[in-house]
Parts: sequence; C-alpha cells; structure tokens
Amino acid sequence: MKKQLIDVIFNSKKRKETLLMLQDGSQEMDYLLKSLDTTRQALLPQLKILEDHHLVFHHYDIYELTTIGKLIVDEMKPLIDTTEVLDIDIDYWGTRNFSFIPPHLLKRINELGTCEIITPPISETHEVLQKFHSASKNSISLCGITTFFSSKFL
Repeated sequence: MKKQLIDVIFNSKKRKETLLMLQDGSQEMDYLLKSLDTTRQALLPQLKILEDHHLVFHHYDIYELTTIGKLIVDEMKPLIDTTEVLDIDIDYWGTRNFSFIPPHLLKRINELGTCEIITPPISETHEVLQKFHSASKNSISLCGITTFFSSKFL
C-alpha cells in the first residue's frame, strides 16, 4: 500500500526541497545533488518514491514534475511560506485576533516573508523604534495599522 501524498511530500526534507526546485522546470541530477548537498545514493530512493507516486518523472538524468506534481507544488509553496511566517513566533500569532483583517489580505500572510516580532519596553511604547524607522525610509511603500501616529513618519 502506498503512502498518502501528504506524507510523501512533507516527511522528507529532500523530497520536499526536490519538488520545490523542480517547480521552475526540469533539472539535471547534478544540479539537484549540489543544491541539496547530498549524494546520489541518498537522493535516488527519495526520487523513486516521488516517481512511484507520480509526482516526478525522469529521462536520462533529468527530472521534471508531472502534471500532478505541478498541481501539488503550486499549492505547496504558499503553505510552506505561511508556516514559516507563523513559526517565527507561533505564540504571538496564536494569541492575536485577526478578525479585522480582510480575508483577501489574510490569505496573503505568506508574503510577509522574514519578519521580526519586536516587543519594546513599556517606557518606549509610544516611541518609534529606530530599527523600524530606518528600514521604513528605504521602503518603496509602507502600510501599517497602529493605535497612534508619530510625526517622525512625516
């Protein structure tokens, strides 16, 4: 009996990373080996599992996603990005009320990428954090929700 696809995809870092690398198109085995920093003997069994579940196919030493593989990987990337954002501090995110955020924006939380939760000392809560202020000056656009407005942003 074959494993469920969710297990095939996420129970092996090599399989997951291989699928993500193939999202941009077919790749040669040497490229996969270098990118994953692994050996052929370690990667071949993982590729065989992906082939057995009709997620990838190969001809000679070139690997490519199947149609099923493309369908899955296209949905996989936003999920992984979302979990990476939330994993930064799941206790922070888990104790917040998101009901005020429009659903079309909440679905894009994965686009935050690398972020940092900053908890200033109580004495500095009405001051603009220098690190944030400096970074905001270099931004093309800046959107935010706040309970106060600082004249330093003018």
